[in-house]
Amino acid sequence: MDQNLVQSPMMWQAIGLLDCKTGHAREFSAYPCPVSPSRVTVPAAYAVVVEHLRREIQLGRYAPGDKLPPEREHAEQLGVSRVTLREAVRVLEGEGLVHVRRGQTGGTMIRARGTSAQLRRQVRRRLDDVLATQEFRLAIEPLAAARAAQHRKAAAVRELRTAVTDLTSASDIGTFRRADSAFHLTVARNAACPPLERAVEDARIAMFEPLDVLAFDIVLPSAVEAHQAILTAIEDRDPEAARAAMDAHIRTTTGEIKALFPASAS
Repeated sequence: MDQNLVQSPMMWQAIGLLDCKTGHAREFSAYPCPVSPSRVTVPAAYAVVVEHLRREIQLGRYAPGDKLPPEREHAEQLGVSRVTLREAVRVLEGEGLVHVRRGQTGGTMIRARGTSAQLRRQVRRRLDDVLATQEFRLAIEPLAAARAAQHRKAAAVRELRTAVTDLTSASDIGTFRRADSAFHLTVARNAACPPLERAVEDARIAMFEPLDVLAFDIVLPSAVEAHQAILTAIEDRDPEAARAAMDAHIRTTTGEIKALFPASAS
């Protein structure tokens, strides 16, 4: 805080800690913080499962065409009843994220996110939010990369190498998204800062649809090159190079998004 503000009687009067009549500071104990009791809303079990599975899909851990585990097995994995899981799947089906096929060969499948034209219309309608999310990524992901380089671990480098290999061999948007997310989330997880990791996850989720409008086969070469540069910097324990490589990567992605909507992007 500015020292002049700290010493200003007007400031102390404004926040109620200066007695206007005597000119003396009031005791903090005279102004206990008001407590407003409120009920805690506990979400239904199925809603928790919905949020968990939605995040897994939006983070690319499940790709279009993937099948969720059989109901009994999946419910045991999640620690919920089959009825709870069934209700959660029903919600996700209503959101268009999954498709349930009945019968012996059926199951719960992850759905594709619509046609390229449909996705572009959706992104165009909220382009300002998309670009704002990219600005947010510029604020947090270069920091995550720098910290991952600073705290470099052999296991993290192996995971990042695998992600780059998977990215190089991506054959469709689903495998591209899975490898891309695996790379960025591995970087965030190894930044040794849980709030930063969560922020990167949330930014990835916000970019779930916008990244799908990019023709992956066109951006694939530049994406592989960018991820390799980030990997090399982390492997070399070079925080500033990692920061710069991630910054350049996100700026390139932002430019590619703007190029799709030249009339809308400023």
